Amino acid sequence: MLGIVLALISVGVVFVFSASVWWAQADRGDPYFYLRREVLYVLIGLTFMTLGWAVDYRRLAVYRKWIFGLAVFGMMATFMPGLRVELNNANRWIDIGMVTVQPIEFAKIAVIVYMASFFVRRQDRIQEFWRGLFPPLVVMGFMVAIAMRQPDFGGAMIMVAVTALLFVIAGASLVQMFALLAIATSFATVAVGWAGYRQDRLTAFLNPEADPLGSGYQLLQSLYAFGHGGLSGVGLGESVQKAFYLPESFSDFILAIVGEELGLIGTLVLLGLLALFFVRGMVIARYARDEFGYLLASGLTLLITVEGAINAAVVMGALPTKGLTFPFVSYGGSSLMMSCFLVGVLLNIYRQGELARRNRAVAGA
Repeated sequence: MLGIVLALISVGVVFVFSASVWWAQADRGDPYFYLRREVLYVLIGLTFMTLGWAVDYRRLAVYRKWIFGLAVFGMMATFMPGLRVELNNANRWIDIGMVTVQPIEFAKIAVIVYMASFFVRRQDRIQEFWRGLFPPLVVMGFMVAIAMRQPDFGGAMIMVAVTALLFVIAGASLVQMFALLAIATSFATVAVGWAGYRQDRLTAFLNPEADPLGSGYQLLQSLYAFGHGGLSGVGLGESVQKAFYLPESFSDFILAIVGEELGLIGTLVLLGLLALFFVRGMVIARYARDEFGYLLASGLTLLITVEGAINAAVVMGALPTKGLTFPFVSYGGSSLMMSCFLVGVLLNIYRQGELARRNRAVAGA
């Protein structure tokens, strides 16, 4: 697990620099500006990972209400004058002095912790509506409503998807699964119809050539990057699309630059690392020492995997634009720090499971 994550982070540092050098020189007058910030984020992230590894994961269940409450406060703070940072007509960030953070990254983990704890405590009633399905829907719906108000459709969608998958893992009935699917479909339909810019994104996804210099521009430039890269790529640092053609080239669309510089082979290797992360995370979940560890590890693993898979699908034109990053690789402090903390928790679940197995082996000897 640790080796996979460090490999992804290393790829991220290299490609954040490669994809940002032109933008950094133009915007900041310093080609190394974003590289230095990314290295700082990595160091902070590794500190968060150590913290997650050192603290017994079962304490998260004990303080679940405080964790969830802190997440709600952080999400609400994005609307508070003096704290909120508005960018591109969105209130997704807060200013806490030297850094700007995105509270929804912490909120995603808080929702998983709360849900995993809830499903363990209500395991005997998981297939009931009022005591099994309804409470998680209320909790998730409340957090999703705040996210949509910011607005952050991508983050809201991730919370809905991971919660639904976690509910299935916890033992949801077939009827409940169909109900969740219907709710998610209705949510997506209403969300798209509610905002004009989401309709534009959907139109651009279905037919980007209809507005090649407007709503379809970013997707077309991303596809051009993959096409230019071909099988083996044009070479590290040799991307053309990063030179002011592809917006968000070092954040949301960094995978397109990987595809251009390293080709299909490099893209598949990167996606393979994400797949290995999923496999390793689910193995950790399988051998967790208790049900909470199993559900928590499953949820955290799915969070990274689903977000990475959706980002890849968006960049390749298989899904409309969502504004999601590729975990550990895209530029972004909040995402990287919380992802590293998440990995630390997974490593702690693994360590606790190993300790429990050794103790059982000694007791049985």
